[in-house]
Amino acid sequence: MVSFRGRVGLVLAFLCLFPLTARAFTLIGGPPTMNVVVGSAGRLTEAGANIVDPMGKPVPIKQFFRWNYPQLTYAFDSTFVRYFGHNGMAAVSNAFRVLNDYFVPEDGSYTNGVSSMDLILEYDKHFRTWEFNPSANLENVTDMESMVLGMVVNHLGLGNPHRYCFILQDVLNFNAAAGTGTFHIAMRNYDPYTYRPTQEINGVNYSYWLYNDSPTAPANITVWDAVEYAVGSDDEYSAIAGIRDVINFGGMAWPGIAPTVFRTPGVYFAPDNAANDPAPPNVSSKNRTQPRHSLTFDDAGGLRYLYRTNNIVVENLDASVTLVTPANMNPIRQSQSQGAVPPNSPFLTPRLRTLAGMALSGVVPTPPTGGSIRPQATAIVRQALRGGINTIQFRYTSFDSLIGTFYTPQSAVWDDVFVTNALSTDTVPANPPYFVQTVQRTTTVPDIIFIANDLGVAGNVIPVISLPDTTGWTSLIPPNSQSGAVANLVGPGSIMLPAANTSIQYIFTTRAPFHQVIWAGEPGIEGNMIEQFQWGWITNTGPSDYVRFPESDITQVEAITGPSGIAPTISHISVVDGTTQDYKSSPFTIDRSLDTIFIYGRRTDSTTEIQILDTLGTTVKQSIRATDYIMSDQLIKLPPGALGSASEGASLKIRLVSAVGEGAASDLGTVNAGVPIISSTQYDGLPLNTRNSLIIQGSGFRTSAGGVVNRIEFYDDMNATNYESDTPTAIAFLDDNGSWTVTDTSITIPANYISGLTANRVEFGAAGVANTLIRSDNNNTDPTIAAFPRQIRVVRTDTSRSTPRANAHKFSHIGVGGNRMEPGQTWPVIKEVFTNATIPAAPVTTADANATWVRSDDADVLVIRGHGLDLAFSLEFVDGDGNLIQSTDINGLPPQPLSLRSGVEPSALAAGVTIGSWDDPNYAGDLDGYEIRIAPQSFGMNANALFDSISGTNASARRRVVIRTPYGTVIAPPTQYIFIQN
Repeated sequence: MVSFRGRVGLVLAFLCLFPLTARAFTLIGGPPTMNVVVGSAGRLTEAGANIVDPMGKPVPIKQFFRWNYPQLTYAFDSTFVRYFGHNGMAAVSNAFRVLNDYFVPEDGSYTNGVSSMDLILEYDKHFRTWEFNPSANLENVTDMESMVLGMVVNHLGLGNPHRYCFILQDVLNFNAAAGTGTFHIAMRNYDPYTYRPTQEINGVNYSYWLYNDSPTAPANITVWDAVEYAVGSDDEYSAIAGIRDVINFGGMAWPGIAPTVFRTPGVYFAPDNAANDPAPPNVSSKNRTQPRHSLTFDDAGGLRYLYRTNNIVVENLDASVTLVTPANMNPIRQSQSQGAVPPNSPFLTPRLRTLAGMALSGVVPTPPTGGSIRPQATAIVRQALRGGINTIQFRYTSFDSLIGTFYTPQSAVWDDVFVTNALSTDTVPANPPYFVQTVQRTTTVPDIIFIANDLGVAGNVIPVISLPDTTGWTSLIPPNSQSGAVANLVGPGSIMLPAANTSIQYIFTTRAPFHQVIWAGEPGIEGNMIEQFQWGWITNTGPSDYVRFPESDITQVEAITGPSGIAPTISHISVVDGTTQDYKSSPFTIDRSLDTIFIYGRRTDSTTEIQILDTLGTTVKQSIRATDYIMSDQLIKLPPGALGSASEGASLKIRLVSAVGEGAASDLGTVNAGVPIISSTQYDGLPLNTRNSLIIQGSGFRTSAGGVVNRIEFYDDMNATNYESDTPTAIAFLDDNGSWTVTDTSITIPANYISGLTANRVEFGAAGVANTLIRSDNNNTDPTIAAFPRQIRVVRTDTSRSTPRANAHKFSHIGVGGNRMEPGQTWPVIKEVFTNATIPAAPVTTADANATWVRSDDADVLVIRGHGLDLAFSLEFVDGDGNLIQSTDINGLPPQPLSLRSGVEPSALAAGVTIGSWDDPNYAGDLDGYEIRIAPQSFGMNANALFDSISGTNASARRRVVIRTPYGTVIAPPTQYIFIQN
């Protein structure tokens, strides 16, 4: 299921840092189902999931499916290696590293699996982990690492919570011709702390409306679905578990965009940068910078629920698991005084049974025949109660043969903790009866294999990936139910391979990139050079921070089987001037931050290290890892920034090094610092909240001569030609006050620096400071000018200025996310909401006594006051209890956000809307207080009855304002409500 929500303004251009506590996860399992189809008997013919998904239907909390192995292997077919190469393999391996780090943290944050993880410290309020690369977006690049991560999270048992928050279970007395029926709706999202149903996911409140396959002809309806919609926020659709839903699996056509933020090219998922935004209030300040923090809160909470040791159901060990050491069914006696469970016990709370002090009423217990409490096991115990496996590790394994036909069998050994029935012959009843047997699993094929192939076209749609389904998943209903098989009971069950010695296959299409031409009967058809789709690996936000596939031929068999028999040699060097794009003449004068160096030679593919040497060729000034720059067996390309400040100097030499040895040194020439170059910031293409830190990455920020970047300039003009000269007219600049951290490749400007309250440096509106233009214009009156975006350049102390950045990488906004006078507040806040029948020149001070907004009266102005509201771009409402408004328009669609901005230029205000300063009486000299005024008829609210305070499915007639800003979505407090009427 998906939400039908129109984006307001730039797609993916807005962060949401509003501190809510909402969260949920969804579990999947069982055979996939089609849409809920209406049968002739007047009720649905199939209950459960509503839109087909090969991974199965959403299941209730205790009907989950999960793995019970501690190790799974993955490998790459030769087709994948040839097409995607080393970078493709690395992208996939990075996805598995995220999950390996989740189950067994690399930094040792918790040591006994997910059961020992402190969820609130690791993930609470960690609602959004997606990042955005504008250049990758323009080239329609889909990130392979994120795609694999999402698919594997699903294969661990989690479904898309944004799609399955609400499902249709049944409909009674359905009559399409009469347009009648009673629908039963169920909730399939669960809170990671309480495991109870909730409609809130990753900080966002969701609701639903009913949608069918024939909305304009009720008599033809055959399929229904409950479709989610949400309060506007950039935390919506953020779960990793939703990524695979960028693919339409068939069934009823979705009434809107796919229910995942991953639907937009250029989006990728990553942990926080080490110096990124501060932790939310009341949450540990621990940095969430480890690979596992690519998961969102809901993903982490759902996996912890599934795989924690105390989540106990009946499970079977399949035939691939064999016995190493039988369980001791009669553990040695242990008195209670001997203490608690030994540390690092394989189960969370096992207890050894004891005879000490357990005689009852003076009766001496008599062991059964044979003198033991119960018979000793000699065979493997397959069916028993088991908790979650607690840790899973994904291990890379390779096809060792050059022709890809031989696979080395893999084995894993572990202690299997199980619970079995207490026996009537037990002298001392086990409490509870935990036992441990040592088992192993040996596989002759990888559990997961990645393949590349042209998947062709199916149903006029180009499939980008062929996904596995639930074949092999085993439902364990009978042993988990005293009554055996029960109707409508799906699980619990185990996730297994499709069949014995059969791998789970992920097949990526090789029909990418491709161009598309649509013919409409013209005699001649224009060509199209726009690439419609391509696989890539996105590692950061800059123009060079991604690779596209297919990979070059450096990963063919002859290049990856071993080193050359000779050291790599250099035959020729060419240098391309980064300013003129012309070839430079030898002897070279190289600007290291601007120029590109092409190194031609023999067996360059075996190079492991590139060394920059001094004039004599005896001292290594800089050592460069060669892997990132090898183009083929005869070419290495060093892009701008590959040479660091240590390489600066005159008459330098260069040589290549491999496992065989060092090649001969060649003359390189003189290396200068060039100019500083900005490659990326963490907010490229997104809003910059100046209450957070800004990290600028690039090269040439320091020179060997002592030059250092100490100024950042801001520009409001999106036309780069206006500031390409050496003396551009910037709208503002900031100088380092000693708090910046500057290396040759990065600049870290601390949080609150740009908009701080220091007396000699306030650029956002303090009295006595003329320059306030760094901040985006919130009240643009010229719809032909884009007053939101901002560009930056940096300047070194030697007056060298960075070159203009790619326009797509500008900040979409620059502003203060909250109230600077409130420590730690980086998000917007609404303080007052009221209506008034006049619009005086002075601020409104008197509200309507009945708190009613009359939509048809243009004099009845809605007034919204608070902090961080100056760049607000949409308005909507929830009811007094915070629930979404349950109403639909003539097309059967729910209320949508109302844009406060012009449809021509987003920085210009819509008709009937004004935004001005407001001085909060609680803050003397308030800098960030703003007031939004909306005249309803001019705004067009008179024609919108969807938010009205009418009786119906919302129990509360009160309405609370929701304002979405670039820095978060804010809901008015419960005391600041109004009523809305025509």
